Amino acid sequence: RESQHAGIAQQLSVRALSWGHSSHGKASRKIAHDILTSEAGRRNISPIVDSWAAPPSHGSPDFKRCAKRIKSYSGRRLAPAEWRIASMTSTLVDDTDVWAITDHEFGLDWNFIDKSSGRHNGLSAIELLKIHYSESRYFLPSYDQFICFSEGLYYTDQSLISSSDKFLIADGMNKTEFLFVSFSSNVTSDNHKIIDRDRKIPTIPLKLSTFRSSLVTNHGRPSRVKFRPLWLVR
Repeated sequence: RESQHAGIAQQLSVRALSWGHSSHGKASRKIAHDILTSEAGRRNISPIVDSWAAPPSHGSPDFKRCAKRIKSYSGRRLAPAEWRIASMTSTLVDDTDVWAITDHEFGLDWNFIDKSSGRHNGLSAIELLKIHYSESRYFLPSYDQFICFSEGLYYTDQSLISSSDKFLIADGMNKTEFLFVSFSSNVTSDNHKIIDRDRKIPTIPLKLSTFRSSLVTNHGRPSRVKFRPLWLVR
């Protein structure tokens, strides 16, 4: 059956695939998945591109809507989450600890630091915000975009993220405060306040917590908490 599906992918003259209209009924999703993930499918078929460019919100993000993963920013999702394995590619940039990750389904490009190399212990919020505001190509993701990234990475390479990682997001930033997320709700500090605990993401077996924190500690010193750098590249 797999070779049959690979043969279909090899013969296709178009570069898009529809699973919504098929005499196979519900089985059409699995057949389409097999075609997309076959060697010939990866070579001959480009995934349909959805739009997931939800900008950062000025206040707290819409946690419930973002986590549901039913709709993209432009409407209902074009493909089921299980197909994410065929839509993301990651490459470790030569002689660096940076992963260049392309999300073909949602048209997003990412730079992600591989901390397993031991050469990078993270950056403070102030350091990350300086890059976010001064660079023309590197931006912190919104909450919506971060969940999109995490979902794709779960299906392609779970080893790149650990539950202890903390990530700064661009929602809710002001002159003194910022938001960050982690897949662990056990982040203790007098400087942090949890605002959304263990949010379930139905498409992956992970729970995401969101925290509000200050750039300056209660003692008037810059916060030294380190975050894993994750950038949207534009």
